[in-house]
Amino acid sequence: MRPGSHHLILYDLSDNIPEILVPEPQVFREIRDANGNYIPSTLMITSHLNFVTGTQWPRMTYHYPPGVAMRIPADAGFDINAHYVNRSSEIIQGEIYANLHTVDSSQVEHVAERCS
Repeated sequence: MRPGSHHLILYDLSDNIPEILVPEPQVFREIRDANGNYIPSTLMITSHLNFVTGTQWPRMTYHYPPGVAMRIPADAGFDINAHYVNRSSEIIQGEIYANLHTVDSSQVEHVAERCS
């Protein structure tokens, strides 16, 4: 994460999210409007998000123990929550990366479950 990046959280959608609440892919959703008021339609989605991983550290490497992996379907997508803090009057550029790596299923003895 670049300086000014506050956190990164990856979520996936719960299986029981009502179709009407499934967010459109690749579209930014603000939690507050221009006046600082909460946007109810965005908040309704958050109760259907499952934590996958996240950090507040500029550099973090997290590994499961040998033989442990999380099953992520090939067609899965993530809801990305990135938050930036700029306490100056200068323009900053926030930037985050999440690198997920695959392993051959023959190496997996235990499947890590996502929080829900």
